[in-house]
This record gives sequence, C-alpha cells and structure tokens, in this order.
Amino acid sequence: MGLAPRQRPGQRRSGCGGVQPRLSVKIAYYLSNALGDTDANMGVVPGSHIDPDIRPGDLKGAVESGQPVRIAAGSAVFFDRRVVHSSSPNFGPHTRKVLFYGYSHRWVRPRDDMTVGDYLDRSDPIRRQLLGWSGSTFGYSSPSDDDVPLRGWLEEQGLSAG
Repeated sequence: MGLAPRQRPGQRRSGCGGVQPRLSVKIAYYLSNALGDTDANMGVVPGSHIDPDIRPGDLKGAVESGQPVRIAAGSAVFFDRRVVHSSSPNFGPHTRKVLFYGYSHRWVRPRDDMTVGDYLDRSDPIRRQLLGWSGSTFGYSSPSDDDVPLRGWLEEQGLSAG
C-alpha cells in the first residue's frame, strides 16, 4: 500500500504536496543585449515554480506560453531554478552571450556532465572546491575543513563564511 498523495496524470511528484522544494537558484549575467524579439531572449513561465501541474520535462512551448525577458548587456537575472525557462531562437545578427551560474546546497550534486576533472590536479584547493571536488562522499553533506578551504580563507580575511 502506497502512502504517496494522490496525483493527477502528468503532475510532478514530490514529497511536499505536489510542488518541488527550492533547492537552488540561478543567476544569468548578460554580456550582450537581448532587447529585441529576435535576440534569443530567455522566456519564463511566471508561477511555474509553484504549479504542481507543470512537469520538469514539459518545456515545449515555454517561450510561446511564457513571457520574454528583455535585458541589456551588463544586467543580471536572478531566478528560482524551478521556473520553467527556455531560450527563443536567435534570428538577430549577433550571438547572444550570457553566463548562467547555479547556486545550491553543497549536498546537491551537479546535474550536468561537467568535464572539469582535467583541471583538478593543477588547481589550488579553493578552486577545487568551487569545481565541486570533495575528499570523500561525506564531504558534500558533512564537510571537513579540507573539503571547504574557502571557509578558512574567508575567516582569514575577516569575512563571515556563515
């Protein structure tokens, strides 16, 4: 006998009453303009992060049903990673340039296939931490000082790592 709450067909499954909890956020730093309709604007579906009927894999039509984000170079967009978002086609004369960074709890493992292993041997301890390295599997949920050298550096600088 299952104890999961009743779920409508296609509804996201989670342990929080149908809405996935926020585990991470993203920030997009725009290096080029995305002001016009042809500039590969990011499209967002407002409220999708709290809508239990939207499935994570159902991004088809997100730009058409969502709202385009028009933004100037040098600006940033901070958003909940659960918000359905997508890029529109780029029919403009310039390449859209934007840096996306995801921030989450240390114990949340990367979802993308990162190829940073070649850099770890030649990186200092702080850079290894920022690239996701840990000395053991416990280092992600219960890090030792060796797993988080950035914390020690911040304390040496008189900054709170808290």
